[in-house]
Amino acid sequence: MRLIRYINEESDNYPVISNLHVLTDDMVEYFHDREYQIEKDAKFYFTSMKGAHKHSKFLFRGSDKKTNYFDNFKSRIDRNPKDMPVDIHNDFDFLFRKKFGWKARSEGIFATSKYNDADSYGSFCYIFIPIGNFKFIWSKKVDDLYSEVDDSILVHIHDDYGYDYDDLYSEGMKGHWEYDGEDIVCDGYRDDAENVVYRKLEKEGFEDDIYDESLLEWIPNMTLDDFVEMKKTDSENEKEEYMDNIIKSYTDKDLKKAVESKHEIMFKCKEYYLFNVAYWELLKDFIK
Repeated sequence: MRLIRYINEESDNYPVISNLHVLTDDMVEYFHDREYQIEKDAKFYFTSMKGAHKHSKFLFRGSDKKTNYFDNFKSRIDRNPKDMPVDIHNDFDFLFRKKFGWKARSEGIFATSKYNDADSYGSFCYIFIPIGNFKFIWSKKVDDLYSEVDDSILVHIHDDYGYDYDDLYSEGMKGHWEYDGEDIVCDGYRDDAENVVYRKLEKEGFEDDIYDESLLEWIPNMTLDDFVEMKKTDSENEKEEYMDNIIKSYTDKDLKKAVESKHEIMFKCKEYYLFNVAYWELLKDFIK
């Protein structure tokens, strides 16, 4: 039961331990039979984490893959996004590759030291350990890129600007009235403009029935087409600035700080281990 105390004493970021998370004799035997290979495979990771805080040694990954003990898996290099819009996913891939030399969203394996976050991304949650040499990136500001993007201008940019246009350029807003090609001095709505025209016609000696409503026209200061083009340009500039600021916050330095941050870390590795969480008690001995 030492594992249960160890994990639960750390913080509420870790799981409520069930029977699936308790080390059995079979699990221990299975581990020790492969202990040398594990240490060899994960030497780079274990070395990188030397001196880490006792509660910040390992990462978790949510997955639909099922393994009762532990297993190693090949990394995909053509990952498709589950939730993030494809165009945004591709844009981030381009920017990450430009800065770090690899497409972190398509080629990356995601992990975090925050159990609850990892647990929400799959049917099962495991301890994640990369095999062999690896690259990684993380952000001090962004704890989860999908969550950051999901409530941002990137997904709220829209192509239907008709409502925005009407709010600014509908009758009585930004524009002016004309009657029979001549400007009408009126800042109000159609009824107000008609009253101005009536008074003008009356002053000029015309009867009321000479008024032709088809000659009264509202002229907005900007056409809908021009407005849409302007908004699209503004949105693209805003989107580009927003994404650039996110990319600037990412670094490929200091794995221990990355793990301590409890933020999402994106790894580039050929293979990785997924361990039942119960193996925490045995794996932590590899890192002193």
